[in-house]
Amino acid sequence: MQSMNFTAAADELRRRQCARISAAATPRIEVFLSMTGDAFRTEIALMLERFGHIVISRINDIVTTKQGRKDVTACATPTARRRPSPISQF
Repeated sequence: MQSMNFTAAADELRRRQCARISAAATPRIEVFLSMTGDAFRTEIALMLERFGHIVISRINDIVTTKQGRKDVTACATPTARRRPSPISQF
């Protein structure tokens, strides 16, 4: 019978869980603001996929389907010039 290395198995499981959580986490707004338009659309498309959408196209706008519905998500190019929102002033 082969002995099991529980420490190594636990380390591998922890590594996979951390990778899964990191992949599912939404980046901070500063990260979005520093992205190019293509990178921003790609990140939004990946987020929509995590919500169960099937991405059809992401060239200019993101076109997805979910449960028989087709959705179009328009993405503006992020900009580093951010105006403060009324909520952030409190």
